[in-house]
Amino acid sequence: MADNNSDPNFIGSVEKNWSDVFPGGLTIDGITLNASGSNVNQTFADAFFDKGNAGLGVCSTTHGSIGSSGCATGTGSNTSDDNVQNSQGGETLTLDFGKTVNISDIFFNDDGHVALSGGLNINGNAVTVSNGLVTNGFEFLSGSSVYNFSYTQSQFYLASATVAPVPLPATGFLFLSALGGLGLARRRRKAA
Repeated sequence: MADNNSDPNFIGSVEKNWSDVFPGGLTIDGITLNASGSNVNQTFADAFFDKGNAGLGVCSTTHGSIGSSGCATGTGSNTSDDNVQNSQGGETLTLDFGKTVNISDIFFNDDGHVALSGGLNINGNAVTVSNGLVTNGFEFLSGSSVYNFSYTQSQFYLASATVAPVPLPATGFLFLSALGGLGLARRRRKAA
């Protein structure tokens, strides 16, 4: 989205905060994503698109102009605070899908805009990334509606990911099984 102008969601020629580009979220194939940034010190933070084949990071630098990020290109920018890093005590990139999804084919870049080899947290669980790909902890990428990617030892960008909703029939089957179990328990109680 930051670099490919043939992408229908191309953000344009200037690096931007997520909230400036998609204030109501980004919807693709019926899944709506809201991204946000935070930091341990609870000062300003927003998810941030960095160009140069980097990806989505976090900006914790404010700018004098209201509504402008201090990480955006231009006068007074802090170009070193646009990935998920230890700025302000440690940053977190949050992806909120509003419904349970599984993430696959996820890819991370490092602060030099090349494939990450290092470590980060996914929903509070340490994972290792090699050549941009998660090598352990795949279970932390499934069955949630909110995913938090936080700094531990490596500065990173979320470069890409494939997302799929968790099939509803499985959830419906569990619900029907629970109702059946309640009916059976009620029948046993009447019989006793």
